[in-house]
Amino acid sequence: TSNSKCITCGSDEMDICLWKANASEKLDVLTSREEVAKGYSQKLKEKPQHHPHIKHVAHHRYLPKSIYTQIQEQHTIKEAGQQKEGNRFKHSKPGSVLIVSDKKEYIVTVLK
Repeated sequence: TSNSKCITCGSDEMDICLWKANASEKLDVLTSREEVAKGYSQKLKEKPQHHPHIKHVAHHRYLPKSIYTQIQEQHTIKEAGQQKEGNRFKHSKPGSVLIVSDKKEYIVTVLK
């Protein structure tokens, strides 16, 4: 676009997509304090921009706490399940418990 805040693209299927040039940028009208803070943070990032820590901070995206905690909970549940299966395999007779890979576990039927 003319103000370089958005990028537009089109496809063969007659779809038009509108993307923000900076994903974390606010498109509303900024107050003077917000503009000053934004300019200050941009200047801070420009000088040492090749330092690995600055690159990490620049590419960081905020994740809401509720989503973050759900991800952590799912990760904990998955680890516990894997540990339980490992213990079940370790403490049972050889050959009584079969190990099924995750890819094959979710296959319902195979069509020929």
